[in-house]
Amino acid sequence: MFFRLLPGITGALGFAVISLRRLDLPHPRPWEYAWLVSLVAAVIGWRSTPQNNIFLLKQFMLGLVVFGLSPVFFGLFDLKRDIMLYLQERKYTYEMFGFPAVLLWTAFMLIALQLHSFSLYFSYVLLGSWKPRVLEKLKAR
Repeated sequence: MFFRLLPGITGALGFAVISLRRLDLPHPRPWEYAWLVSLVAAVIGWRSTPQNNIFLLKQFMLGLVVFGLSPVFFGLFDLKRDIMLYLQERKYTYEMFGFPAVLLWTAFMLIALQLHSFSLYFSYVLLGSWKPRVLEKLKAR
């Protein structure tokens, strides 16, 4: 996804990479940029694990819902018409790497939806398992 958004990011920063323009990728949609911010939430979640930091884990869960799941649901809603058009009439507007772009986007979003859902579930379970340790530490003081 980052590779796909790279031409738009470089254009927004004021410089263009000619080799990226040759790929002829469709223009990025706003939800794709919002989804890219979920990588920050992933780093926060990763940083929460070494010391069982509940605050960072809660921030990860919030970031995952706002910047991970919400853009994916919005993207599925945004592509609903294109998906239905492809399924009913086999018509599509863009092609990426020899495949209809709508199929690649849909596959990416379904995989991202599964990964984000499992991450949210496992972080919820992890949050529940970390809480008794915090309570034990407070009682020991």
